[in-house]
Formats: sequence, structure tokens, C-alpha cells
Amino acid sequence: SCRVCGTRSIEKLSDRAPSKRRRSETFGSRALLSLAGVLSRVHTRTRGARDPAESMEVSRSIARGIAGRLTCDDLQAQSKSAEDLVGLITCAETSEARFARQEEFGSVTELRSALVHILAKGSDYGQYWGCIAISYLLHCNPGNVRLFGEETEGIFEAISTCLESPQSQGVACGLLSQLAFGNVENSVRICDERGILERIALVMRHGRSMDKHAASCAISNCAANGSALALKIVAVPLLLKGLTDLCVEHRSADGGFDSRGGVSAIGCMDNLSFHKEVRPILLEMSVLTVIRPIMEGRNERVWGEGSRVMSAEAAMIVARLTPAEELPNLKVDHVVLCTIVHCLRCAIDGEFWASFAWRLWELLEPIALLTSNVDNCQALTAEGACKQLVRVLQLPDWDGELAPAGYVPRSGRAHCVQALANMAALPACFAALNGVRILIPPSQPGGYPAWENAPGVLERWGRQDEGLVDPRMWLLRERHLAVAMGLHRRLGGGSGLCALDGDILNIILNYASSAGVAAGELASWLR
Repeated sequence: SCRVCGTRSIEKLSDRAPSKRRRSETFGSRALLSLAGVLSRVHTRTRGARDPAESMEVSRSIARGIAGRLTCDDLQAQSKSAEDLVGLITCAETSEARFARQEEFGSVTELRSALVHILAKGSDYGQYWGCIAISYLLHCNPGNVRLFGEETEGIFEAISTCLESPQSQGVACGLLSQLAFGNVENSVRICDERGILERIALVMRHGRSMDKHAASCAISNCAANGSALALKIVAVPLLLKGLTDLCVEHRSADGGFDSRGGVSAIGCMDNLSFHKEVRPILLEMSVLTVIRPIMEGRNERVWGEGSRVMSAEAAMIVARLTPAEELPNLKVDHVVLCTIVHCLRCAIDGEFWASFAWRLWELLEPIALLTSNVDNCQALTAEGACKQLVRVLQLPDWDGELAPAGYVPRSGRAHCVQALANMAALPACFAALNGVRILIPPSQPGGYPAWENAPGVLERWGRQDEGLVDPRMWLLRERHLAVAMGLHRRLGGGSGLCALDGDILNIILNYASSAGVAAGELASWLR
């Protein structure tokens, strides 16, 4: 999130199976290898002919056969078939073949329904392997995420059943995380399904370390998809308390350090704090008493990337929850600000870092708030924040708040201008901003990119006049002073402003505080 958490890694999920058996004892292992060979030969042959019809038909036939075994009366046979399905999905020789197999199996309605059946009515072992199989079908495949979430009846009710089993509750939370990742409709279904949020809260309070990590990822991905969902999450008793406790849990079962649960919990708090409607609830729960020590940093030699992510996200949470009058005193460690700038660059370029997808709409407001402090401005400038913020201004618009990678929300540009203006108030930062040069993509197909400086970008965007900035900004003082003098009974004698009605006057005042006006003023100062 705010940053949207990346889907839970599933490469080692099978290491936590409820029991272990030798491969030779697995039901249908010879048949599985035979089917895998058939699929491999068909994929190889059709890839050269560029005709996937034969491959699709073979895969669907195999999928229907597996679906029949998944719904038989023998619970042990169900479980073995689900485990064999996982092997069949993962034994593809290349990533392209694996993705094609995902597509082919995921498109078979009978197989999706059979997997829901084993989740709802299978044994503990069957539920576990059923969750694993669906997880592999969903992994990095938005099409299957939509098919399972929107077109597979009973999927969320079945996952809710798995949340009650100690053996499968972790992988069930992982499924919810994958289904909610970047999908608003699935997130709504998760939050509306009876009992899911309450059972996730129990996992977060009493589950194993990895299960808590998966539970917080599921909640985080739902919270990232809208304020209404975030409000439903914080309304669940003990869920917020479980998240707060998980933020400070960092010991693994063997006594070593394990930051995964803490990182995901802090990320979830970050996603929740993005929504202004949720912030009073977080303050009421005294979240800052837990988050502030994390912002101040941990032992990075032990924690590595986990420490950097936790400290950076903690700083963004603290910035959002700190009253405006206290922001000038909110000084953040240089290393933490360096990490935030790195996350900003990843968000602009659409890169994953530390297993998370970073989005502009979660980063820009905290950066603007943190620039209220002089020391923070100097540190951010030293880490190249000026160039990255100017790059944001030339990205294409997105109408909503939750903009995808490569786009900037309209409110985000106002935060950019606010941050740049706060930094430009300092001579060293002003010089750094004046020296920024960025490569602008061509405006027409076949054109050539061109270099442009910060004033040019600011002036060009300033004509759009969107968003509001802090009216106390130093760039706007002369404008506001002129308006105030015009409205003064003695100093504004004869001014036309005194004759304006309230609505027109509000329009003028809002325009005087617009991000476009501030951008134009900053451009004129830089030239």
C-alpha cells in the first residue's frame, strides 16, 4: 500500500504441510508425471505452431478429471488429489508454461468449484492442500484472481471455514491477501463475508508467527482499497489491538529475529492511516505510543530491509497522525528519510522493493508533512527528493485517490508542490531544485524525449490549477496579504473586494491557495 502489500510468497508454503509423506506414496504420482509429460509435449508442439487450442483442450480434460477426484467421498483421495494438483501446476519447465497452465486450469469452472468444495468440506489435510493449489493458481495472475473472486460461488465462505482450522488458517489468510491485492470488489466481499474479519483477528492474536504475517497482509490489502473498507476493519473488536501487538513482535520461535510479522503489521497500519476517516480511531487507540519507537530505528545490522521498511512506514504514520502545529518539531533520522525517497523512486518506476508494491498516493502526503521540519528538508534534498518530486509532476493524471503505478492522483500534485515549496525556502535546497533536469517523454508517437528543468515542469503543470496547498506557505504570503488588505475596512477603502459577496470571495481565496498558483509562483522564483 497507501502502499499495497505484495502477495504473500508461496514458494515455501509446502514446507509447512500438516504431515510429510514420501513422494512414492502420493496418490497417482505416476499418473501425475505422465500428465505433466503430456502437457509439456503439447505446450512444446503448440508453441511452434502458435495454436493453443490443443493444449487448452488437454489441460481442461485433465482439470475436469482432477475435479472429479476432489469431490469424491474419500477424504484421503481428495487430499492426495489436491496435493497432486499443486505438483502439476508447478512442474512446468518455464515461467511461460507455468502461466499458461495457470490460465488453462483456472478457466475450468468444474475445477474451481471442486477446490471450493474441498475447502468447505474436506479434511484438515485436504483444506491445506486445497488452499495451496488455489494460491498457486492465483500467484501473479490477475485473471484468475478475478475468476475465483467474482465467478466462483462460495469461495469466501469456504475460506472462512478454513480460518477455523489451525492447520490451514495461515494459507487461508494468504489466499485472502492474494484475492484482495489490487482488487476492490474482492476486498468488499472479504469484509462483508460473515465471520472472516473476526476470524482473522483471532489468527492475529493467537496464531503462529507466519500465520499472523499472512493475516496482517490480508487486512492490509483490504484496507488499501478504500476508506469504507478500512472503517469496517477497525470496527472489529481486537483486530486493531492484534495489529498493534504484532508491530512490536520481532522474536521467532527459536529466539532469533523475525521481522516479517512486524513489517506486514506496520504496512497495514500505514494503509489504515492513509484514510483520514480512520485517523481519529488510531489516535484514540494510542497507536503513536507504539509507532514512534519504531520510527526512531532498530538495529539494521540484524534487521536489514525489514528495519528500513518498518522505520520508513512508521515515520509516514507518525507524520499523518501528528497535529499540524507540531510538525515543525518532527525531526526524522536521515536514514529513514533516505528509505522514503527510495520508496518514492520505486513508486514512480513501478518497481517492487522489499516484497512490496509502492504507490505514489501513500507517499506524497507524508513527504509534504515531513518537509515542515527544516532538518528533514535538508536530508530529503540531499537524497534527491527534489528530482523525484518534479518527476511526479509530469506523470499522467488519475481521477481517483488510489492511482495505479505510473499515474499520480490529483491531490498528489498538491502535496508535491507543498513539499517542493517547503524545501525551496532553504537556500541549499533552492539551489538543488533549480539544478534539477528530467527527461520528458515525447508528447506524440514517434517523437523524441526532451530535457526540461524544474521551472518548466512547474510552470506547465501550474496552468492546470488543481488541488489546494497550505495557505500559510511562504510563496503565497504576498497574495494573501493583498487580499487581506483589500478586505480591511480602513486599508482597503475603495477596493472592489469589499463589494463582493461571500461565494465569490471564497472562490478567490481558494484560487489564491491552489497548487497551480503555488507552482507558478515557485517557477517564477526559480527562473
